Amino acid sequence: MKNRKGFSLPLLLIVVLLVILSVGVFFFFRNSQKNMVWNEPNFFDSEFLGVSYIKIADSGNSAPLWSKVFGSEISKTDKEFLNKYLANFSIKNLPPVSQSNDLIKKYKNLLNVFDSAKVLNSYQCSYQMGEVCNFSVIMDASNLASLRATVFLNQNKLPEAVSEAKSIINVGESISNNGDDVINLLVGWKIQRLGYQIIKGINEKGEKTYLTTEEIGNKISDLRKSHTFVLKLMYIRNSEIIDYITSENNELSNLVLFEELKEPVSIFRKEIGSGLGWDTGETKKYFYDSIKNEISNIEKPCGDEIKDSKIGIKLDQNNKQEENYVGKELYIVTYAPLGSSNVKRCEVESLINSLKN
Repeated sequence: MKNRKGFSLPLLLIVVLLVILSVGVFFFFRNSQKNMVWNEPNFFDSEFLGVSYIKIADSGNSAPLWSKVFGSEISKTDKEFLNKYLANFSIKNLPPVSQSNDLIKKYKNLLNVFDSAKVLNSYQCSYQMGEVCNFSVIMDASNLASLRATVFLNQNKLPEAVSEAKSIINVGESISNNGDDVINLLVGWKIQRLGYQIIKGINEKGEKTYLTTEEIGNKISDLRKSHTFVLKLMYIRNSEIIDYITSENNELSNLVLFEELKEPVSIFRKEIGSGLGWDTGETKKYFYDSIKNEISNIEKPCGDEIKDSKIGIKLDQNNKQEENYVGKELYIVTYAPLGSSNVKRCEVESLINSLKN
């Protein structure tokens, strides 16, 4: 038994802000080489057909705007100032106007891009497709826009503050509603949370801004639809990787094969070539069942118990003759539950529901 180097799979990452999950993997090899034999997929669900990453035209995508300020993150000291007042926003603890105005002037370039981006309904950028995204800068700009809203609040310009908060929500929705990965969802939801917190605070101050029952239903529906779409696309990508392990002639239409993915794919192929069990369809079903469990969690009311999406696949590492040995190994070491993403979405849903008249 050899202890192989750990690796990370971009298609199966659990993102908390910008952290990529790395999983240590132990692989087992035989000395004798046998001809590869592939089993055909044995399951099918039309619900997942047609789910793919569809590129939005640049004219309707705010991502090119944000690329102009790539690397323009604000300083650590200024981040700490913003975090002090915005992390747990309270209408009773607004930042000083003079310092706020200084930061707004200092980072006018970021706010100019924010103001251009807020009128577009789409932000589409995909790490999975090899694109360089600018999420940290967008978060900084959204925090600055929130700071601008607090200046309006300090000046008792409540309609202007409401307008600013709605723009922040629009930017967040443009990211989460067009995302193809968990990180897009988390960033978009965090920005929306900022906007809704400000509106909630404005209501406490006297400017009553409410949402109708229909508006609340539509916004929550959009949150859950985008969450579900990302999970379905994750399954499609998992499925394509499994097919790619089976044969390099299979295409990856929803994923760019990152350099860090090539080594584990090669190792799994060697394992299969050495005679260890492999069932393409059964392996896909492991991931399919897990994603279906994740989707069932999304469909529950916020506050309900979240089901562990990982299924009980066991692998006897001492029994190399075990059926679908490689498929079980692949699933066990790479699948990570995403239940915590429901918590973040529900934070936004709770704020939306608080705006019911």
